[in-house]
Amino acid sequence: MSQRAVTPSELISRESSGSPGRFRLHPERASFYSSRLGLGHTGPDIAFDCFRPLSGLDATDREGRRPITYLTARRFAAALAGFRGLTVVTTPELLPFVPPENGVLLTNDLPRNSYYSVLEAAHALGLFERLETHISSTAKVATSAVIFQDVFVSDHAEIEAGAVLYPNTYIGPGVSVKPNAVIGGDGFEATSGDGRHIVPRVGGVWLAEGARVGSCTCIDKGVVGDFTEVGSHTFLDNLVHFGHCARAGRFCSIIAGAGIHGSATLEDGVWVGPSAQVNQNIRVGAHSYIGTGAVVTRDIEAYSLAYGSPAKPWARVCECRNKLSFEADQAACDICGKEYVFRNGRVQRR
Repeated sequence: MSQRAVTPSELISRESSGSPGRFRLHPERASFYSSRLGLGHTGPDIAFDCFRPLSGLDATDREGRRPITYLTARRFAAALAGFRGLTVVTTPELLPFVPPENGVLLTNDLPRNSYYSVLEAAHALGLFERLETHISSTAKVATSAVIFQDVFVSDHAEIEAGAVLYPNTYIGPGVSVKPNAVIGGDGFEATSGDGRHIVPRVGGVWLAEGARVGSCTCIDKGVVGDFTEVGSHTFLDNLVHFGHCARAGRFCSIIAGAGIHGSATLEDGVWVGPSAQVNQNIRVGAHSYIGTGAVVTRDIEAYSLAYGSPAKPWARVCECRNKLSFEADQAACDICGKEYVFRNGRVQRR
């Protein structure tokens, strides 16, 4: 079985935010996987249609999806409260902590490992959608670039020598990919114990219009149908690592040696200095300036100048990155003239 290819415009139409929607999974019942993978099965035999960790279940409930998840310890069982119609991968010892309205796949291995085994099986069976293959006649592609199937290259994009574009990579109009960049690799999520291996990804990478990717930069694809996103006219310098499911908004600049790690979010106009690191799941507010070598371990509010390890906000900055001086909760940039107010504990443009 092979799921159909989807166009970029169809993916965009699935979200109101302008970001691409997820690749969809063809639903199959839990028993379909239990017989193939040697897993036990009890409870309702639910045809699940997406993969989510416990922390992502709220979103699937709002979307009306039927996810598969996993339970690794009793202390996490409270996250299952109130949910019905899940498929939960867990051990026989933890079975009593799964509400009875949910199906269960039972394993004697670590539940996380078996969850990823189900994901790998769905991927191998072609149950996920894939991106339409297309290379525009106006794109410039070096002869030594490697472009796999299921890659979409838009008008006037430029792919330089030695660049590698893995499946489910979208290259928007006018995007520039410099030599030896690797886009859409599987990243570094690994199983545990004997037989340890890297988990294959079934998401993608989305480079919006006018984005630039520097030499030897690596951008990992999303994990379970979702996208790693680089916003329009955002520039990644050489030797940047951009992790799975991370997102940069529009007009960001990420300088050489920086790391933007898994599921981190940079809002519009963020500047990340050389060798700075933004940890996983962190959000950096719009137009913030992250100093050289900073290690960002907590969310940063918009218009902040932050540096150090761990990084702390030390000042407020304009969109042009000039420091602001507030008097009576008001400031005007003495370089570009933009005006700001400090209201409800936040800096805002006037």
